[in-house]
Amino acid sequence: MELNVLNRFKGFLSNKGVLIFGWGLGIFFIPFSIKANFITISSNGVSEYVILADAENNVSENFAASELQAYIEKITSTRLPIVHETFGRPFICVGNHKETECISVLPRYPGDDSFCVKTLGENILIRGAGQRGTLYGVYAFLERLGCWWFAPDIPVLKGHHEYIPSLPVLAIEPFETTERPLMKYRKRDADGGNRTFSPSTWPGVIDWMAKQRSNILAVSISGYEKNKVIILNEVAKRGLMLMVGQHNVMGTFLSPDKYFEEHPEWFGQIDGERVIKAKGRPVVFDTANKEAMTTFINNLIVYLKQNPEITIFQLWPPDVAYWSESSESQALGPPAERMALFVQQVTEAVRLAGIKTRIAFLGYSFYSDPPENMAFGSDALLEFCPINQNFAYPLSSQVDEVNSKYNQQLKEWIARFPGEVIHYSYYAKYSWRSLPVILPVQIGSEIKEWFQLGEKGAGMYCEPGNWLALEANHLAFSKALWDSGFDAEKWYSQYLQVRFGKASNSVKTYYELATRVSLNALIPQSATDEITDYFKLADDAEVALIEAFRTAEKDKSKWFIKRLLWQPRYLKLALQLRQAQIK
Repeated sequence: MELNVLNRFKGFLSNKGVLIFGWGLGIFFIPFSIKANFITISSNGVSEYVILADAENNVSENFAASELQAYIEKITSTRLPIVHETFGRPFICVGNHKETECISVLPRYPGDDSFCVKTLGENILIRGAGQRGTLYGVYAFLERLGCWWFAPDIPVLKGHHEYIPSLPVLAIEPFETTERPLMKYRKRDADGGNRTFSPSTWPGVIDWMAKQRSNILAVSISGYEKNKVIILNEVAKRGLMLMVGQHNVMGTFLSPDKYFEEHPEWFGQIDGERVIKAKGRPVVFDTANKEAMTTFINNLIVYLKQNPEITIFQLWPPDVAYWSESSESQALGPPAERMALFVQQVTEAVRLAGIKTRIAFLGYSFYSDPPENMAFGSDALLEFCPINQNFAYPLSSQVDEVNSKYNQQLKEWIARFPGEVIHYSYYAKYSWRSLPVILPVQIGSEIKEWFQLGEKGAGMYCEPGNWLALEANHLAFSKALWDSGFDAEKWYSQYLQVRFGKASNSVKTYYELATRVSLNALIPQSATDEITDYFKLADDAEVALIEAFRTAEKDKSKWFIKRLLWQPRYLKLALQLRQAQIK
């Protein structure tokens, strides 16, 4: 008899039998005894199993073995020893080993994170196409045992970041499964790393990233330098890629404090004056000035040689910056053409210096239109940033003119750009200011569309401070990037049931109503001026959330919902402010 996933909360041992996890989300009830073909890993705190790992395994495969050990102990109260020889005991083999040589993992992309997990007799084999693949295979195996990692393990969540089942008897059916990532690049962006990131939150966020099969951590150069030791330690254990740079790159490698006084001609010209800022916005340095370019490039090369751990460097101009109005700069064309030439010149110099770090840049703001000049190398990365997307509709929607224009720009980039295109998504947008915008089904649909268009990856912010407001988006985004068969509606129902139990329907109603208020009445890119009806909708959302708190039967569910109870009041105050602005 297949049981609903809600039974994960109801105990796993009865006086008539034992609950057994099959390969998938189902849980099966086996009366009196375990069927002969099931593999019993642990029973009542006792196990003959060991975790087998090669002595020559790399850092992340050793970490994978230790994660498997830690979570099986949490599930069963049994600590399986990690060994290099089994001496006849049944085993779970992790990573490259003579026992896993029978597994051939065919990746979707060269060197990607595909993996295979299978039983062979009484043994279990976990092997990835690469080092991260093995770690992700371990997490996939643990998920099938009932584990959920909702959020980073950060202090403010007080242990409410995961669900780990407690199973007196752990047994599985024989199985074999291979998983391959839908998207090659699955990025999480820490932005400047200076809002709610701290030494106490970095480890939890990076750990959560790996559990969700992300493979790139992106952070500004200043955020990286400030937190380098802790970031490097956490990233190295998991074999993740580092993406460093962002909007303060130009100011770092052509510092106005260092160069402006002696070389004002190196900096941008606005209204006839050489300036660093104009009208409250930064100004891009004069990229037509050869000495300025040479100095910038030389300083960057020194930095990249000193930091070979950086896989990808983000070559971005300052955010919403003006471009120089000097005649020399204007002769290079509009900002999109100047940005293209700038990236190409820097990339060529980096390659000539023998540096392997890849260069990424943005299609964003004044230069989201593809340039005429497409003389980029095939190893270049373009992050397409539709910053003003109307999230009431998917990007491909013809209903909204802004979205439609972005979608056409994206298609043109993909058609003409010789490198790879990554989507810089805003499903956890800072300017939403923690307003509830929960769109897991739209996320699942959009990522499939981006993949079909030819994008090779996507990323979104992972700020810990407003996690609970956007948790469903974070999880759905990760699942959709990885799983080509991701069923967002089915997954969302399962998530709500596991996270909120009996309150799941009320929480779903709250999220639907609150999202409508946020998108249609409060967020500038999608809001209407006719907001009167949304006060009633906010009231209905509050009623649904209060009902969710009342019906939640588990302390962990109540804890989460209690932390959302401020949101309806926030919505109503925001509506009042918006109404005053309209008047």
